[in-house]
Amino acid sequence: MKSVLRYTIKILILFLGTAQTFAQISILESFTGFENNRKIYLNWVIETGSSCNGIRILRSVNGIEFTEIGHIPGICGGGSSPVPFDFIDVQPVPNAINYYKLQLGAGGYSQVISFEVIDFQQNGFQIRPNPVKDHGRIYFPNFDHSPIVLKVYDSSGMLIDELFTRDEFFELYTENFITGLYYFKIFKNNTDFLLSGKFMVCS
Repeated sequence: MKSVLRYTIKILILFLGTAQTFAQISILESFTGFENNRKIYLNWVIETGSSCNGIRILRSVNGIEFTEIGHIPGICGGGSSPVPFDFIDVQPVPNAINYYKLQLGAGGYSQVISFEVIDFQQNGFQIRPNPVKDHGRIYFPNFDHSPIVLKVYDSSGMLIDELFTRDEFFELYTENFITGLYYFKIFKNNTDFLLSGKFMVCS
């Protein structure tokens, strides 16, 4: 009786292990995306000869609990060449990291990719965190990735820092700043004024 029980347990463990491996199988050649103008563009390619019955697009804000935000029905892929797909999330969760994965019919799930979406609100920028302690970021719109200059001033109006980027944020390192209120101006191409604001530095 004991040997039969051990044998049954071994079969169960083998089955569970196989099921877990199956759940992680991907028929994708690639799964990528990018953020632009507060929208997330997802792109994926089903590898040659592979197919699935329906694709569910899933999103999460904690990387654990996913909900469906889109569905592509029918047989997907299966051709003699890779088959590309795309999907646009027009309403990602603002001021949060959005996690995405695909459920490929019964073929399992894709890997998870993520994007942070920043809401600039009425003032046209966002500082996270604010007050800043040691390190923070100033986010602002720069959709065409133009050269941008940030100038930081202390409360007396003295220029104390100048930074450059082509991204949509500036890294603020304030270890050498004294506690207090600071002002900044952002310029495009070093001359065209874009916006201004202020932030607090705390120790």
